Amino acid sequence: MKLLLEKLHETQDCFGYLPESEIIRIAEEQNISKAELFGVISFYSRFYLQPVEKFIIRICKSISCGINHASAIQKKIEQYLEIKNGRSKDGLFK
Repeated sequence: MKLLLEKLHETQDCFGYLPESEIIRIAEEQNISKAELFGVISFYSRFYLQPVEKFIIRICKSISCGINHASAIQKKIEQYLEIKNGRSKDGLFK
C-alpha cells in the first residue's frame, strides 16, 4: 500500500491532480482494478481528480476550533483573499 500511495502522491505532484489516464496506468502497473484504485483515492481527502487551485486553505471545523473563533478567521481570510464561492478571483486560492 505504501508504494501505491507514494505513486499517487508523485503523480499528483507532477500533474496537480490525478488524471484518469494516469489512474488507469497506475492500476495496471499495480495489478489492481480501476475501481479499487478509485476507492483508495476517494478515501484520502487530499487526492484530487480535477485540477485544483495552487493554494488550498483548510479551516478546522471541530468544536474546539469553533470556540476559538475559526469561522471569524475564515471570514477574514476570505475577505483578504477575495474568496467567493470557495475560490479566489485569481484562481490561486480555494
